[in-house]
Amino acid sequence: MRDALVGRIAIVTGAASGIGRAIACRFAAEGAQVIAVDLDGGALEALAAEAGDGGIVPMQASVTEPDDVSRVFAFCRDRFDGAASA
Repeated sequence: MRDALVGRIAIVTGAASGIGRAIACRFAAEGAQVIAVDLDGGALEALAAEAGDGGIVPMQASVTEPDDVSRVFAFCRDRFDGAASA
């Protein structure tokens, strides 16, 4: 199922550990471009390094902060040419 999510964009919150990490890895393995969001920047960087091929992009942010959420969506919009909207 490597190509099941090719062309899809996934924003995964809580992606630095546990269930969020597993989801981010699975989506990336199936071809999605994953924006991994968490407060733990170091763990996000490790996750992205493990993924290797750029399929996981780390973003340190808090989903409880409206400005951070706006920043995540703006990043996605800019990176993926308008494909994400808040």
